[in-house]
Amino acid sequence: MSSAAASAPSDASNDIVLRRGAIALLALFALIYLLPLGVRPLSSPDEVRYGEIAREMIASGDWVSPHFNGVRYFEKPVLGHWLNAISVATLGESRFAVRLPVALATGLSGLIVFLLARRFISRSTAVLSSAIFLTTLIVAGCGSVAVLDAFLALFVTAAVAAYYVAVTAGTRRERYAYLALCGVACGAAFLTKGFIAWAIPAVVAAPYLIARRDLRTLLTSPWLPFGVAILVSLPWGVLVHLREADFWRYFVIVEHLQRFAGDNAQHPQPPWFFVAYLPAIGWPWIWLLPAAAIGIRGEGRHKDFLFYAALWAVMPLLFFSASKGKLLTYVLPCFAPLSILLAAGLERYFAAGRTRAFRIAAGLAAVLLALLLVLLAVSQAGKLGAPAYGPDEHGKLAAMAALLAAALVCAVIAARSTGARTGLVAFTGTAVAFFLPLDVALPQRAIDGFAPSTAIAHYVATPADTVLVSDASLAGAVAWELNRQDVYVVNPGEMSYGLSYPEARHRKLTSAMLGDLIASSRGAHDMLVLCEPDTEKEIDSQLPTNTERSQDGRVRVLRIPR
Repeated sequence: MSSAAASAPSDASNDIVLRRGAIALLALFALIYLLPLGVRPLSSPDEVRYGEIAREMIASGDWVSPHFNGVRYFEKPVLGHWLNAISVATLGESRFAVRLPVALATGLSGLIVFLLARRFISRSTAVLSSAIFLTTLIVAGCGSVAVLDAFLALFVTAAVAAYYVAVTAGTRRERYAYLALCGVACGAAFLTKGFIAWAIPAVVAAPYLIARRDLRTLLTSPWLPFGVAILVSLPWGVLVHLREADFWRYFVIVEHLQRFAGDNAQHPQPPWFFVAYLPAIGWPWIWLLPAAAIGIRGEGRHKDFLFYAALWAVMPLLFFSASKGKLLTYVLPCFAPLSILLAAGLERYFAAGRTRAFRIAAGLAAVLLALLLVLLAVSQAGKLGAPAYGPDEHGKLAAMAALLAAALVCAVIAARSTGARTGLVAFTGTAVAFFLPLDVALPQRAIDGFAPSTAIAHYVATPADTVLVSDASLAGAVAWELNRQDVYVVNPGEMSYGLSYPEARHRKLTSAMLGDLIASSRGAHDMLVLCEPDTEKEIDSQLPTNTERSQDGRVRVLRIPR
């Protein structure tokens, strides 16, 4: 029998495994990312902000200069807003439409992880890598919430992956094609979040080539991606400069230099911030890192690719740790390579007949889930204050308990398993069962905390001539839910820049200016103030005695009749 014939059954078997794995991944993606998209109300301030920017882009026809609540909003470039606007224009103004682009971006990132692992390691590693990626907490969180980080992660993942394929390509044609693809991805990443998108591929590629002592590639390979990235970015960059002369000054100085290194950087955190939170944002798979590290140690066949993946996972983490301003979502691009490293390490770990480190990690996950179930019971019994779930939320309470129990059972099965397939499938089930309650079983108290848009939607019938006032945390929800782009804002926060322009300055209210607005509206317009309780305290001295006050969730509702 020929060697080709002998290998045929194995190839056929591998193809079956690959097809079944791909089907399972598609089902997993639909279950976690697509089906729940319209369930939760939009959260504030992020989701309502990006939904409102998309709607205003469609309504105004201005696809160059992003506007929010009718004023300029220059915190980010335009591509993410374009993607959201296309979805809203196609599917209508809905939660599903606002969130669908980030879900698809996350799915495409998972596909890149799959293709990369399949090309450079194996088919089984490709399936496991994608499963790990799609069921990691920070990935699932950013992939089901309308923020721009999932877009950036997609384009950065595409850029860094394409660069490695290029520098290891066997032909010049393939090398140039993937370098050009890297440039397209870098350009798209720049149009999503700015210059930071070019820094991430650089801090990965440069150390890799230096370690290989490949100075020639280091000096010659960046030029094609850089040139293509400029070509992709330049048209909008010129248009926005012609339309908004101050855009680049504000975007470069405030949104880049001050945020990264300024004394007044947004979200200041210590250098160890990301490392400290890795066990939480990487749940549950990061807990298997010791087992994967044992497995990957001494790996020889795929050493070069795994070294590149390790740099890809670590260098952006170190880069963002050096920034003064930090958000946990900044390190999302690290989790594509980390998923590949975990998959490769766990496969080798199990192939060596080891199980102890895996079973310990799964056991710890089971303990945590058991504690969460106990905490749920204690909380609902009123031992920690008011019950988490209201008297009319028995269905949600039962769903939360059932899904946490399912996650616990899966973790126990994983902890008791002795085989790779049973253990890994059960551990994946732990992640899936843990994520689903976040969409379908949260108590209304929690929803009111992060999604005041539910309460604000009660006032959708507010007459069009009513003067609307809000604060920075709720203004986006007011604009989105009531379809108004003329909301006056007390303590405007991120809208301060847009409200500083002459035509909008009157809507940036101090307490005294609010008093003047109330006086000028008397006899002409009703006024509705939707704000946080702290804002009410700040403006209370300006409110007339006939103000009607009420509470809706976390929203203070102040009616001032004309």
